[in-house]
Amino acid sequence: MRSLKCFVLISFLFCAFLAACSQSQEKKAEKSAVDKMTDKAAEKAVTKIRSPIDKAKLTKSLGDERTKAIDEALQK
Repeated sequence: MRSLKCFVLISFLFCAFLAACSQSQEKKAEKSAVDKMTDKAAEKAVTKIRSPIDKAKLTKSLGDERTKAIDEALQK
């Protein structure tokens, strides 16, 4: 009788443990899909924001180089 109670208790705990594990894996899978979409959208936003900034920095550096070259030519 006692062994039957132990068997039922262990079986119940084992089933509860398996159910808890499978639910947490499903949540992780859903979260990772959402995270992937969020990361992709964030990368696009960063690219769209940084492109004009990088172009402006490049234009400024080219302008600075030209100004420096003109100044050097005038000094000679």
